[in-house]
Amino acid sequence: MTATLRPDLVSQTLESFCRNIFRDRDNYRLIINIDPVGEKVKSIRVLEVCRQYFRNIVFNVPRSPSFPVAVIWCWSSTSSDFVFHLEDDWISVCKIDIYDMIRILKANDTLACLRLSKYDIPRPATVKLLGAHYTYTGDNHFITNSNNQFGLNPVLIKKEFVKQAVPTMSLHSNPEKQFRPSKNDKMNNLINSWRFGLYGVPGGKATVRDNGTLWREKNNFKKPDGSFLVWERSK
Repeated sequence: MTATLRPDLVSQTLESFCRNIFRDRDNYRLIINIDPVGEKVKSIRVLEVCRQYFRNIVFNVPRSPSFPVAVIWCWSSTSSDFVFHLEDDWISVCKIDIYDMIRILKANDTLACLRLSKYDIPRPATVKLLGAHYTYTGDNHFITNSNNQFGLNPVLIKKEFVKQAVPTMSLHSNPEKQFRPSKNDKMNNLINSWRFGLYGVPGGKATVRDNGTLWREKNNFKKPDGSFLVWERSK
């Protein structure tokens, strides 16, 4: 989990995901990077919130904030066969069977991940979402042929993809934007060798909601123009 100094938001995120997805909490380890940016609180406040939900926690509090560094540290600290990537400003809005997601990933060798949808899914079997066409497989998920559809909104990822991705990633650019066709041949080879999925069914409702917009407005933070590396205060 990548997080910043906003304990109330972290609490809302963890409460919703533990209620709806991580119901067997003792089966999970929380790996969290707490960047020193956000509210005027100490990082221990965020860690105290995490301890209300998980017993097994690995944490990092760097000296300076960096979104790409946070993602790379979190992914480098994983060891499980499946990694659920989560940021601190998302809400789970319905119950999800994560074991069904794992089953699907196990059954599809080249499927790197299953994203949760922040949009309602149209009813046709082939739909346009997130700027790409997705086709329903008949088994609780859609698959796209696009190679630019790996994203960091809540997503369950195979360990093999994470292990291949970390060495190709840069510490100096938005990690999500790095998983796009570019001049990085190693990354191009990676995204071209995997397929990307969306968990859901035709006509399904959104399963997650962005919870960060109001916080940013209230606390005068914004994403900088261009590649997002760290939150900036609005002038």
